[in-house]
Amino acid sequence: MSLLDDLSKPFSVEQVKQRQGRGGLVLDYVSIDDTIRRLNDVLGFTWSTEFFDVTVREDGTVYVALTLVVYHDDGSRTIRTGVGAAKGVDYKDRGIDPDDVIKTAQAEALKKAANLYGVALELWDKDYRADLSRQREQSNEENNDLDLLKLAVYDLACTLTEKQEVTVDEMLVLFDCDKLDLQNREWLLSKLNDYNE
Repeated sequence: MSLLDDLSKPFSVEQVKQRQGRGGLVLDYVSIDDTIRRLNDVLGFTWSTEFFDVTVREDGTVYVALTLVVYHDDGSRTIRTGVGAAKGVDYKDRGIDPDDVIKTAQAEALKKAANLYGVALELWDKDYRADLSRQREQSNEENNDLDLLKLAVYDLACTLTEKQEVTVDEMLVLFDCDKLDLQNREWLLSKLNDYNE
């Protein structure tokens, strides 16, 4: 497999986040930490960034332009450029943190430059986004099922203790389990089956 193949390996559904975009659009994105992790995992110490422009506009928007440099064994290097923008937001009248604005613009620039090497390029593919949407729907259904199982085991605990409400600690003692068990689909199903027999 080539470096580009490794860099462009699709991210898992859990790694692809969503945010509200302009006009009510929901946008998919990969976080900066997952982007950097991908660069580190594939390239190790053979990559770096170089800033070549930081611009601050009067409205508080910051633009960062940087290059993502990949160094090759033969001494050559490959360069891709990305530009990111961020605008300062005054959170709860605490003022604008210029450090946050610069970091956000830098992160966006790095993600865009990495995208030119194939990192998260799949997010531009219509078929991938459709598959991602199906996976999210399936995951949501599974989470809803898990929530129903948790509720059923909670109801069972209330019935067994003859109480209207029970705490997590009471459930742990009653079922002789730990907190992770109460999140585990197989354990929840087995507990319901134990008491339904």
